[in-house]
Amino acid sequence: MEITGAIGALSSVISLAKTALDARDDAKAQAAVADAMTRLIDLSMSALTLVDLLASLQRANSELEKELHETKLKAQERERYTLAEASPGVYAYRSNDTQQDGTPPHYLCQPCYDKGEKVVLRRQDLHMWGWTMVCPTSDKHSFPALEKP
Repeated sequence: MEITGAIGALSSVISLAKTALDARDDAKAQAAVADAMTRLIDLSMSALTLVDLLASLQRANSELEKELHETKLKAQERERYTLAEASPGVYAYRSNDTQQDGTPPHYLCQPCYDKGEKVVLRRQDLHMWGWTMVCPTSDKHSFPALEKP
């Protein structure tokens, strides 16, 4: 009978050992799952940071494309004019003769145009003294003219 008791005890020890191993494996599995979750959270945070960076870069790219477009338009507009001597020592931007939009020949105020303002000089008759070209934005930009625009 002692053999049967010993076998029963051995069976109980084996069962307890299996239970302990299962508990240990379960704890390892839980630790591995917790580690994987932590890594997934870190990865998600990194992905969100990259999405924010991408959005920021796309906004900057859009702004640069808009600026480039505006610069190209300004360059095209500048090609419509040539800096010319309107009277001795006085310069203005003269419209090119090749304007195809029906705009009549005219002069732009050179100081204003160099500041980015497109201001057409106006002719002002001085009766018997001839005429002058006047900038409507500044009296300092007016001068007697020799040639007709």
